[in-house]
Amino acid sequence: MSKQNKSVLKALNILEELAEAEGNLGLTEISSDLGYSKSTAYRILDTLKSRGYVKKQNGHYGIGSSTLRLKLSSHKTMQEELAELTRPYLVRLEKKTLSTSCFALRRGTKAIPIQIVNGSTKLVVNSNINEEIPLHAPSLGKVLLAFMEESKRDKLIDQMELEPLTENTITDPDELKKELAEIREKGYGIDREEYAKGICCVGAPVEKKSSVEPIGSVSFSTPTLSHGSSEIEKLKDHVLEVAKEISENLGL
Repeated sequence: MSKQNKSVLKALNILEELAEAEGNLGLTEISSDLGYSKSTAYRILDTLKSRGYVKKQNGHYGIGSSTLRLKLSSHKTMQEELAELTRPYLVRLEKKTLSTSCFALRRGTKAIPIQIVNGSTKLVVNSNINEEIPLHAPSLGKVLLAFMEESKRDKLIDQMELEPLTENTITDPDELKKELAEIREKGYGIDREEYAKGICCVGAPVEKKSSVEPIGSVSFSTPTLSHGSSEIEKLKDHVLEVAKEISENLGL
């Protein structure tokens, strides 16, 4: 296996940081979020700026025209490819859990399902492709938050409206952060009727080594009455297995 170029990885992490930001970012903010020295971050930013991948305005950096052209030409294709590649794994997850399985990406403060396989119970939850779903309630959203770099995650939570979707929804930022810390420690997250009454979901992150956050999340949704809490804990292993297989087999 070939060695990865650390400078290239750092440049890609900076581009991802700028792409996800609501506005332009300063040098101090970028270096702090990613854990790079200011001199390293500046050198990479200056190189990217010279090729049009980064722009600089009033001392702050943002995505440049070259990156935007790449994003416009490849985003849809990449999303469609991920949806196609993850489907066999979701089919396997559905067969093991008999529940609706889903693969989702993060887009700003929302989770976006891009592939869904309906379970044998005919339960359809969060099952509209490309529908925007809050990050703070369903398991597929909570794991996307939990495995982000902490300072970036906290800034994102500050931008979110923690709407009470059910009586179980976590609406306090500090309580949510505590929940996310527990999810990160366990490696998976559970939605205990927090997004929809009568529905329980279990999710796990699909991670890539070169990024500071997951590429997406895998989850299954099932009626709460169909599985007790002890059985849900057993089924979590299937989600973790599928998430790991996607990461490994897609070369992430």
